Amino acid sequence: MAIIVIPTLAYTLLGGVIAAYATDIYQGLLIIILSFLLIPFAIFQAGGGEALNAAISDEMTYLIARNSLDFGFWWVFWFAIGITFAATIATAAGSAAAKNEMVARMKSLGSVLKRFCTLGWGLVGLFAIALYVGHPLLDPASGQPGATPDNVFALAAGDLLPIGLRGLLVASMLAAVMSSLDASLLTFSGVAVNNLYQEHLVRKASAKHYLLMARLFAVLAMLLGWWIAAGVDDLVDFATIVEPIYSLTGMSILVAIMWRRATAKAAICSVLIATPLFIAVNKPELSLAGISLFQALQLQPLAEWIASLYAINLHDPAHGLVNAAGEIVRLPVQIRYPMFILPSLAAMIVVSLLTRQHCQRAVAEFYCRLDTPVGSERKIREAGFQVDQLELLDEHEPEIREDHSHDSERLLLPDLLYLPGMWVRGEVKLSQYKWDWIGLFGSIAFVVAFIAAVEWVGSLLR
Repeated sequence: MAIIVIPTLAYTLLGGVIAAYATDIYQGLLIIILSFLLIPFAIFQAGGGEALNAAISDEMTYLIARNSLDFGFWWVFWFAIGITFAATIATAAGSAAAKNEMVARMKSLGSVLKRFCTLGWGLVGLFAIALYVGHPLLDPASGQPGATPDNVFALAAGDLLPIGLRGLLVASMLAAVMSSLDASLLTFSGVAVNNLYQEHLVRKASAKHYLLMARLFAVLAMLLGWWIAAGVDDLVDFATIVEPIYSLTGMSILVAIMWRRATAKAAICSVLIATPLFIAVNKPELSLAGISLFQALQLQPLAEWIASLYAINLHDPAHGLVNAAGEIVRLPVQIRYPMFILPSLAAMIVVSLLTRQHCQRAVAEFYCRLDTPVGSERKIREAGFQVDQLELLDEHEPEIREDHSHDSERLLLPDLLYLPGMWVRGEVKLSQYKWDWIGLFGSIAFVVAFIAAVEWVGSLLR
């Protein structure tokens, strides 16, 4: 982790956005290599595609039978819901530095296209099932020190690749992590300084001062992430916690984007309800003074009721969901996600209906910003709002060429709930959402093509 953290922090602090993008160009190429490098070597090791397919079929029958409780349609459904609410922060924040509307949209497109790489990751996992199931380094019951299924990628790399390619794979793995870290650090530090520190703590300081604070916030974020990563014992379990964690605040943002009746008080209530529930259901075994938050909130009856909807017996010892004392220590995704998502969403809606929006001008400014394409910020000024506090520090206003031929006039998501009425009244035309329609149907086509590609690759191995 030190090898990852120290260089990433150094070039991010010294070079900022330019350093992040410059390194990401090369790191992106290495990620592609990382995703597919092991595949031909695994096929050769197994004795060809036919032998590999036979071995996978035998082992998958056992694994699916053992893990059928955890994985299936409802697991995927609730995991997707959690990611959807989280995407307003996890994905959209990556477009914060875009120079115009189309570049911002292309960032989101790039995130989708990157899913092609997951095809390679999934195949490596399948091949490892055939080659390494029962290996002492992967089975904690073997008594081997440090044995865990999380060792599978390192084991496959060391076993399948010659020495030169092992080094390339290590470099690719470092690049995959570092390319995400530098962007996350810049986004976090920029948002923290612009929207928290400069807005509420120190309002009229020099550009040099705010740059220094941005660097300090980046260091703080990196150290916090390092500390958390050092305590991770199970990568799969950790991923199912990290992926939806943005939904704690992302849900209120998505609701506010789509529903103009949402209020600030409702957003606060939503977060206050979601946070303890999120902690309790993801770590029910954690306890303080002999009692866990899961027990304190009396969540076991609710968990058992939701489990009954899936015909799941939480007290079946074969699935390891309870300990010897009968206490729940692990919940599948399809049970724990609705336990914090649905109450949080309900609080957002109910409290919004019961409270007034705190400031009509702030609400108008929020939706004015949503309706203004990146690069057309003059429209915000014309509406009577200030574009950005930090832009006052610039000696010269940046010149951004507007090209409306590449911009939708409106955004589909903020208008979605109101679109039928607005269209009937003649307030909008469907053509005003041109790029949104292209993105929507293009995404559907991508998913269909992706599934077809997986089927095609699978057919080659039969």
